[in-house]
Amino acid sequence: MDVALGPDAPRVRRWLRVGERAGLATRHDGAVTLTDRGAFWLHLTQNYFALDYVNTVWTAARRQPWPAAVVL
Repeated sequence: MDVALGPDAPRVRRWLRVGERAGLATRHDGAVTLTDRGAFWLHLTQNYFALDYVNTVWTAARRQPWPAAVVL
């Protein structure tokens, strides 16, 4: 399994354990599954970052149409 995770395997395992302890995920037969609560918070987090990304791009485009670069 570590091969699939690469050099970040220890950090990923720590985050998975944190998620399990917080009730955001469960482990069964070697697979980690999000609980309903975990899916809610993951979706909320994804929305925040996606909306922040779009807001950053649109703000830059309002300041200067077709900017050469947008720093995210």
